[in-house]
Amino acid sequence: MTWAHRLAFGLSAIALTLSSSAFAADPGYYKIVEPEDVYAFPGSREKPQITLQQGEMVTSSGTTRLFVDQTWQEVSQGEVTGWVLQNKLRKAEAIPLLNSPLPAAGSCGGFEPGWNLSWAEEEATFTSINGEDLSLPISSAGTVSGFRYGVLQAQGPTSKAVLTVAEEACPFLPLDSFVWGIAHLVLSEEGQPDRVFLGCCRPLPEGFK
Repeated sequence: MTWAHRLAFGLSAIALTLSSSAFAADPGYYKIVEPEDVYAFPGSREKPQITLQQGEMVTSSGTTRLFVDQTWQEVSQGEVTGWVLQNKLRKAEAIPLLNSPLPAAGSCGGFEPGWNLSWAEEEATFTSINGEDLSLPISSAGTVSGFRYGVLQAQGPTSKAVLTVAEEACPFLPLDSFVWGIAHLVLSEEGQPDRVFLGCCRPLPEGFK
């Protein structure tokens, strides 16, 4: 085999290695087990896009690639999507909220109008683009029989929020990363008609272990 043939063969092998798929991982949320750089592509020697610290949470579509003898997994955090070594990840496990499938801490929101409902430590907080800021103690959490729905209810002296989350792909927000569910919020306030909001949900890191 001539030198030129050997070079061509080597380049072909490298290209094949870069494009080889490893076994797919489960899509969902992952935590970083030790500090890890996020690169634009597997095996990159370029400057990393960001560095993730131990305990940070990322989302993943489950896509993996094999580079030489290392498996890389595609992850996203905020506006950044890139690749990390798979052995620096572990699947995040939800800490359940009371008797429901909801995580102990999470956030749902949407547009038209802009709104958000976040919960953690037995309290839910509703905010809106109109400047509303309402905190209510969580009074109950459970499921809807026969469906993969989680229900959270928070109630104060004159206000009540009932959030239902369906564990399905969410179509309401232009998000390019994995989201955990579809939100349906009914907000009741004394002397006012009920308001209904639709949106998508994300967990908060403190809701997972």
